[in-house]
Amino acid sequence: MIKTGDICPLFFNPLKNEFQQDIDYIQKFYTTDKILIQIFSDDYSDVVSAVICDNVTNEDNDISLDEYRVNDNTRLFMASVTGLKDSVYTLKIREGNSGTVMESEPFSVCSDPMLLQETCLIKYSNKDNNSSFNNHFWVDGVQQFFEFRVEGGFKPEGVSQKVDNEQFRTQLQKIIELYSVPYDTYTLTCGNASGIPYWVIQFINNILSLSYFDVNGERYVRSGNSSPEKTQISEDGQMFNMTILLEKMEMSKMSTNGSSTSKFIILNTPELLTIGRAPLFLSNEDANNIKKLYYDGGYMKMHVQYGGEYTYNSGLNIPVSIYSPYLLENDIQVGAWMDLSWINPDNPSSICSMTLTVQDDYSIEAGTPTEAKLALKSDLSQYAKSDLSNAMTVSLSQNGYAKFNNGLLIQWGFISTTGRERTVYLPVNFYDTTYHVFSSPEAPSDINVVESLYLSYKANAYFKIKGSFVNLANNNEYGYPGEPFHWFAIGRWK
Repeated sequence: MIKTGDICPLFFNPLKNEFQQDIDYIQKFYTTDKILIQIFSDDYSDVVSAVICDNVTNEDNDISLDEYRVNDNTRLFMASVTGLKDSVYTLKIREGNSGTVMESEPFSVCSDPMLLQETCLIKYSNKDNNSSFNNHFWVDGVQQFFEFRVEGGFKPEGVSQKVDNEQFRTQLQKIIELYSVPYDTYTLTCGNASGIPYWVIQFINNILSLSYFDVNGERYVRSGNSSPEKTQISEDGQMFNMTILLEKMEMSKMSTNGSSTSKFIILNTPELLTIGRAPLFLSNEDANNIKKLYYDGGYMKMHVQYGGEYTYNSGLNIPVSIYSPYLLENDIQVGAWMDLSWINPDNPSSICSMTLTVQDDYSIEAGTPTEAKLALKSDLSQYAKSDLSNAMTVSLSQNGYAKFNNGLLIQWGFISTTGRERTVYLPVNFYDTTYHVFSSPEAPSDINVVESLYLSYKANAYFKIKGSFVNLANNNEYGYPGEPFHWFAIGRWK
């Protein structure tokens, strides 16, 4: 048996009332949005495949699914679809043995920038896989971010000023304020003149229960226990407008600035950079702030400055850099290590470095500092593990990839579809279209047939292969080959 994740950004078989007006709604995505698909199978004999169906041209294109083992009984099949041309599509998921077919509601892909003004992009994820939904937000140590687009956004009149305070009154009628915290709330309005169906409203309410909810690049949380309020468009219709009260997620007690992928934080642990000391733990405040930067702020790479004063033994000349060895692909999780280095002001020709290891309680143990000449700074092989697990990310499925921290990306796969031109959707997007593709068809059943394949189109997220054959024993008959083929691609991801 197969099923999609509970909060997949595409919708399958939602409930519709046949006695009311038909629902005429097509979900919209911008051409660069990433549609993350997760399919779960509870039987290892299941043969799972997925195709994107172009409802305008009636073309079907296979999707390369990555396969992961969840437990002894369950497998996860996953793919990220992006870069589709402007059209209306449906996603079909098949299980080969039972013949089960699941078909999504239609959705459109559009490259018109006006779509960005009429809709808002919602990204959602969770700090771990422990949620009330049957989705995986962490796969092989990498956090998965889902993207969903809906008509709507924040209106100026939807911003309200509020305060959370507590007071008491003395016997002399004097009011004593114990605390007073002002804050703003923001009303997210979804739906245009045509409205949105109820299942979109239900979906937004669900994903607001996760730890990561981002609207157009800003983090929000539900304000208190607010829930969606819907207004019916017409009396016998099934379309609504929706509003819900949100608050921005603030990063308190930490100093941050920089771009969306790099943040600064001040550490206060005084013994952090002392030379010749035993291993220590960061203070709980420092460790929790680093944790918040990742889990609550969504920043996977950060720079750190030490907030204490320089002493003779500290060996510190700020700024200090702290970063995950997996760069943007890894979180600060138990057992992960980070590298920290700084210039020793007592000896400017050298650098000092240490390893920070995350412990079970999210405090971070700092190893004893080491010293190395600047001339050796580029030789960091000593920090790589023997299996390169801290230097690359790998998926060893039939359609897999090896993603190296230095920017190299190698991908491979197998395509069994037929047709004059076949599309290969890459497991991971390349940085640009300068990557190289190699393909090899399966041997034809007739030894007199000579086949050839050639690359007809390349995009960051997919490429297209065309081919031809000649039958030497049958008056040089020619046509388009239908045999499966293997492919291999190499390029850069950053």
